[in-house]
Amino acid sequence: MTDTDTTETTDEVELTPEQLDAQAGAAYIADLRALADWLEANPGLAHLVTTPSVYIFSYSETAWRERNKLLGSFDKEASDYYLSAVKKFGNIRLSHNINRESACTKQVTGTRIVTKEVPIDPDYEAPPVATKFVDVEEDITEWVCPPEWR
Repeated sequence: MTDTDTTETTDEVELTPEQLDAQAGAAYIADLRALADWLEANPGLAHLVTTPSVYIFSYSETAWRERNKLLGSFDKEASDYYLSAVKKFGNIRLSHNINRESACTKQVTGTRIVTKEVPIDPDYEAPPVATKFVDVEEDITEWVCPPEWR
């Protein structure tokens, strides 16, 4: 198979990327069922399992929006790096995430002067490195996210 092929051969049957995704999904679901079966067979241990979380990542805003629709209702969470649509199934969290930079726009709202410690000679690498303090202008930014996320 070359880098440009769109199918993979498994046991002489060519599978499309969609079929491979379906197989991976079915295997994951089977693994979750096996875990549930094991917990049912060992009820004395079930209460010791920490609250599990399942993570789904989308890499485009379009895919993220479409998959969020599949969740129905969900809680919205934001961190420094991700937006997360969180669906709870009892104590189990399904967190559908997207990199915040993929769904939101970073806007400069102003500037500020901050004092930073920098090497006196940026080309000198052997420790100890002599430093000085300089005032530098730094952007003040805020994230503007989709209206439904506010």
